[in-house]
Amino acid sequence: MTITVSGLPGEEFEGVVQIIGGRIDPKTRAVPMECLVTGANGRLKPDMFATVHLGIGDTKEQLVTKQSALIREGDRTIVYVKDDHGYEEREVELGPRDGEFVGILKGLKEGDMVATKGAFVLSSEEKKAGMQGHDH
Repeated sequence: MTITVSGLPGEEFEGVVQIIGGRIDPKTRAVPMECLVTGANGRLKPDMFATVHLGIGDTKEQLVTKQSALIREGDRTIVYVKDDHGYEEREVELGPRDGEFVGILKGLKEGDMVATKGAFVLSSEEKKAGMQGHDH
């Protein structure tokens, strides 16, 4: 990350974010944070206003779904995808998580309609239907 300070025009400092505050100030829309800054040699003083430029890495498009769509069965993770006859069970490989969303690396394609509510009910109904066929 790079840091600029209005009191030192034309200078940039390198640093690392160490602590990010838990709340956004509604008046200033600022988030307090603490950074370890290298190379300042005493020129930065407490309470100086700084602008921090965070590098976010490369951007990448990825399919995502809500975590509520995921059903875990042993070592498998499945979702239910709407098709012409109702819902089809599909095994998926998970990617990174971000809040309520999770990336899908394999098992879905763009445009698939995934059940994000009631997936547990669909799973239960499917198991129930499978058990009825095995009555002795």
